[in-house]
Amino acid sequence: MPVSIAQIEGKVYFFSQSLHKKHRQTLTRNIDSLRLALNAVRDSQPFDIIAMVVLPEQVHCIWRLPPGDDNSGARWSQFKALFITYLPLREIRSRNRLQRRQPSVWLRKYYEYQIENQRDLQRYIDFVHRAPLKLGLVERLADWPYSSFHRYVRNRLLPADWCAGPEEELVLEVTESVGRP
Repeated sequence: MPVSIAQIEGKVYFFSQSLHKKHRQTLTRNIDSLRLALNAVRDSQPFDIIAMVVLPEQVHCIWRLPPGDDNSGARWSQFKALFITYLPLREIRSRNRLQRRQPSVWLRKYYEYQIENQRDLQRYIDFVHRAPLKLGLVERLADWPYSSFHRYVRNRLLPADWCAGPEEELVLEVTESVGRP
């Protein structure tokens, strides 16, 4: 088992965020802007990334916050806002929406879930890492460059050919979305 919730101090959250359909491939096309935004948030409000995958139209990640800190929503909002500010203007749908502080590329709602046990943690890590395969973006997980899967392989927590067998389906309910911008 790669990561144990018993070894983790602080609250652990899973996030999933999609883009407006108009902005297909904005995340992967602007991966450096996404990394800048993520690092800026981590510098101002520390957290650890347990697992993450960046897809053309979605990002899924699992973050661990410091002990005693449960302000996950502020971090997520800051991440989304900073990503927009780092984007080239051609990617932003409308200056007007940006001036009104409305997200111009992100869907308004996102999925956030606090992970509380080992089973959930493992299911969500697996969900994050399997996403490129399930979406048909690659035939092998090792071929998708924007995933913490590579870190897991480097650290010998998963084999490079992982996910060649049957899997447990994890379905995210849209009704559990949160409406923070």
